Amino acid sequence: MSEVSDRILKDAVAAPSPVPARPLRWLMRALALVALGLSGYLAYTTPVGSPPPAGCGPGSGCGEVLASPWSNWLGIAVVYPAMAVYAGMLVLLFYLEPDAVPARRRRAWLGLVLLATMAAGAALWFIFAQAVLIEAYCIYCSVIHGVALALAALIFLLVPIARPLPPGPQAAAVEADDAARGGAQEPDQAPTDAPAAGAGIRPRPLMGMALLGLLAVGVLIGGQVAFKPPTHRILPYAINDDQQWEIPLHEFPRLGPLDAPQVLVFFTDYTCPHCRDLHHSLHSAQQRYGEQIAIAIAHAPLSLRCNPHYGVDSPTFAEGCAYARLAMAVWLSNPEAFEPFDAFLAEGDSPPALDAAEQRAYDAAGRARVRAALESPRLEQMLEHGIRLNQAIRGHQRARGEMVDDGVPTLLLGEHGVLVGTPAGGTEELLRILEQHLPIEPQRW
Repeated sequence: MSEVSDRILKDAVAAPSPVPARPLRWLMRALALVALGLSGYLAYTTPVGSPPPAGCGPGSGCGEVLASPWSNWLGIAVVYPAMAVYAGMLVLLFYLEPDAVPARRRRAWLGLVLLATMAAGAALWFIFAQAVLIEAYCIYCSVIHGVALALAALIFLLVPIARPLPPGPQAAAVEADDAARGGAQEPDQAPTDAPAAGAGIRPRPLMGMALLGLLAVGVLIGGQVAFKPPTHRILPYAINDDQQWEIPLHEFPRLGPLDAPQVLVFFTDYTCPHCRDLHHSLHSAQQRYGEQIAIAIAHAPLSLRCNPHYGVDSPTFAEGCAYARLAMAVWLSNPEAFEPFDAFLAEGDSPPALDAAEQRAYDAAGRARVRAALESPRLEQMLEHGIRLNQAIRGHQRARGEMVDDGVPTLLLGEHGVLVGTPAGGTEELLRILEQHLPIEPQRW
């Protein structure tokens, strides 16, 4: 009699875990396929030069989310590991068939619990990031996150958990036998769907997989928080002892890192000869001081086509707005391509032909992305901001008794200093002015 009861208890533990109903199996596979497909679509649009996702141009909520540092992990777009997770879930879901080898089906459930925990944890984190950290929403990301949570909920609800065995010597013998088989509860036996008392997977390995999934989510969040580049920086510009402006440096195209100790703000027009001279001098300053300085480029063209405040009707400046828009479009489409594109526009005594500049912009950031950026409201807001801010700074200089107009170039030197026009002594005088106003020194090679 004892031998019979021992056999019943062992068979109960070794019995195949129940299989979800066919409609539920296909529902889970469909959800995994939707998440995989949308992640693949975002991955396809990630590389530079590829068209942006539909409805995700610069200035849109979707564009802001996808361009934010929270869309990457240690330099890798998060859609790539997401694709791996959803592809893994899709494959494992096909091992839940009634005719699958029980041991493989059990391992599939364990893998699904691991991946479902990762997917659900990452989805909750990115929902929080969109709502609180970015304050914008990506429709594709939101659908993926919703699908991930639904799929994870189904997996957690359907995973077969073994009912506890009655305590006693029989249960101890079963556990010892189970441990001797390496924790496997389902041998490679002929498949059957007849559930038995205690059938399923013990809670301990399931909890282990869930904890491992939570650890992976923690690594994701920790890596993003610890290595996230700065995205916002305000430059306080003192008007007098009691009043100051706050200039959002992160809103402008930039040469150099946003977290550089000193950030200059350069108001310029690529068609302005004096601006080009100062641009060349600033390039020399960057080489001299390295990462001690960065330069925010605020475009303030002198053409009436986009600057009704103090633009002039002159063929010299006629295309200034077009060059500025191209530069900002490259920045919005691919910030890493802005510095070489800016150098291309600024080199020599005059800007390149406009059609050559357009082609260089398309080559640098992709035609579709540049065209979308050129049509975005954000670009026009950036342009208007640069024009009005330059006008306000020069107006403040006039109020202090200086004889200046509303033109360019203008260079903000940190929090207090302003350089209007081009130094008479050229590059050498500019370097002397910078070292006089800013705590910087030449690099030591």
